Amino acid sequence: MKRQTGLTLISLMIGMLLSTMCILAMLALYRNLVQTAVVATQDANQDGQLAAGLLSAQLEVQSAGFGIDSSAASNLEKSTISLSGSSHSALLWRYLDASGYQCRGLVDRGASDANSGKAVRLLSLLQADSGCSASANLAGLNWSVRQDLAKLLVPAAQQAAPQAVVTFSIAKVDCAPFGLGVAASHPQVTLSAQSSAQLAGASGVAPLSYSLCLTNIPG
Repeated sequence: MKRQTGLTLISLMIGMLLSTMCILAMLALYRNLVQTAVVATQDANQDGQLAAGLLSAQLEVQSAGFGIDSSAASNLEKSTISLSGSSHSALLWRYLDASGYQCRGLVDRGASDANSGKAVRLLSLLQADSGCSASANLAGLNWSVRQDLAKLLVPAAQQAAPQAVVTFSIAKVDCAPFGLGVAASHPQVTLSAQSSAQLAGASGVAPLSYSLCLTNIPG
């Protein structure tokens, strides 16, 4: 009698098991790659928004003190203001142009994303609704949002209690605009921000920091 050859049921089942395991491993790898690509895209968008917002903020702050006599009241300060019923730490300044005195500010404020409902941070340019003058108390004016310069994502770990991404500081130093020319005593504003790597918890990453020498305001 001729001996029969071919695949047995057991060998077929083993082959199907190995094929299934390979497919599952490939799907897991694909899922990880997709997740990595999504995170990388979100981080790139975050850092791009941050860079564009800080650049716009620098251009706005450079106007502080323009056209105003040095004997006027403080033309630049960091103060706590009331905005939409909440208290915020803001950078405030004033300048004089052809249409009169203008009062502006910068603030990092909390908001909710309209699509996802998740917490976000907004870097916003402010304007005084009325009362801006050479001697007006900047912190006492009524402020409103003129323009949102950047919308920044908040990490999942901070969704319950979001923290500011961008901070402001003022110091009087000997400086020159863009480091060129003879240094003299002027206010120097530093805008500091956490990059996407810092927000993700990476260690050893320095914050983004930009310093502006405001030569329109004497020291």
